[in-house]
Amino acid sequence: DTFTLCVFPRPAAALAEMARVVKPGGQVLLLEHSRSGFAPLSWYQDITADAVAANGKGCYWNQDLDALLREAGLHAVRQDSQLGGLIRLVVAQRTA
Repeated sequence: DTFTLCVFPRPAAALAEMARVVKPGGQVLLLEHSRSGFAPLSWYQDITADAVAANGKGCYWNQDLDALLREAGLHAVRQDSQLGGLIRLVVAQRTA
């Protein structure tokens, strides 16, 4: 998945479906917007999220990707953050 979770009205449900269909031991690969761990940047994301979504095809760029993964029954086995944590590459697997 590439930059699409931010536009789903229920992103955890989309991830749960990915977890459901991935074969045992398979991986879900994500390149997604994520809420930054850098406080000034995450603050900016939060206060501008509605405006960004209104002008960016509905994309909410401040989602808590870790919480979404947990809710969907997935866990990150590898991840890499870029641009101050705004963009993350995640390799995830189903939680046992």
